[in-house]
Formats: sequence, structure tokens, C-alpha cells
Amino acid sequence: MRDRIDTGPLARGPIERRVLDEYQARVRRDRAAYGRIIEMHADANDIGAAIRAMEGLGGKISAAGRAAVSAWYVEQLSLGCGEMDLTPTVVRRSAQRAIGRGISMRELNRRFGRPGRTAADKSAVQPADLAAIESDLADLLPGLRDSLRTIRRHYTHALTRMIEDMRQAARNAGGLG
Repeated sequence: MRDRIDTGPLARGPIERRVLDEYQARVRRDRAAYGRIIEMHADANDIGAAIRAMEGLGGKISAAGRAAVSAWYVEQLSLGCGEMDLTPTVVRRSAQRAIGRGISMRELNRRFGRPGRTAADKSAVQPADLAAIESDLADLLPGLRDSLRTIRRHYTHALTRMIEDMRQAARNAGGLG
């Protein structure tokens, strides 16, 4: 990846590096698309439209961050569990406990589902079986989120500054309170 952002020691593992590279690519792409819109509104001195576009960018980046955390968690859990019988439901509940949110069942079914498996064919994996792995991953999660934040700030700092400058100019002109 060109111009990779230094996100610290967490990014040294292959799973983290891949997840962060994918996140950076999404943020760069979204920043470029929304950046043009925001700059167009800034040039027209339309602060309201620029702010709405910045909010749209924020939503896209937020969704990319949630997807990155989910992808990282699934990969790490799969690696940590080895040959355990992980079903989509087991992984979803584990994610809810460890990262505080669920993961798309469509994605989990694609990854962990088995054709022909029924509800009667439950996994023997229990929450206690995953507790140590979940705890280890929960300890790593703040570092991952810090790395995501570093990337986000790198790509949005200039746009945030531009909008703040527009707001200050409007205040100085008496247009905003």
C-alpha cells in the first residue's frame, strides 16, 4: 500500500496490517470523493452543505471502522480457536461480549455456516471455552481502535480544519452564533 500511515506496534501482525490497510484504502477513497464535494461547497461559501457532506463522510468512515473491527475480531477469533466448532451464532455472541456489538449474520454464515446444518446440530462451544481468547482480544481492541483513529485523523484533518475556518469566517461576518 502506498503512503501507509504509521499506526504503531499493533499493526505489525499480518491480520492487523491487512485490516488496517483495507480500512486506510476505504477512508482514502471516501475522503477523496467527499473531499471534492466539501471543497466545492466551501468554494461556494455554503457552510451548511459543507457540514452535511462532512457528516456523510463521517458516517462512511464510521461504518468502515466498525467493519474493520469486526473483520479483525473474526480473523483473530478464528486463529485463536483453532479447530473449535465455531458456528455463526457462536461467533456473533462472542463478538457481542468482546467488542460490544454483533456482526452481520450474512457475513458469518458465509464464513462459518455449513450447508445442511440444522438448529438441532448445535456447537458444543460454550462462552467459558472462549473466555480467555475474548479477554485477550478485548485487551488488544483499544490499540486497534487507536490505529483506526490515527488513520481517520490523517485523512480528515484538512477537511475538518477547512470547515472550522468557514465557521470562524461566518462568525466574524456575523453569520453564525
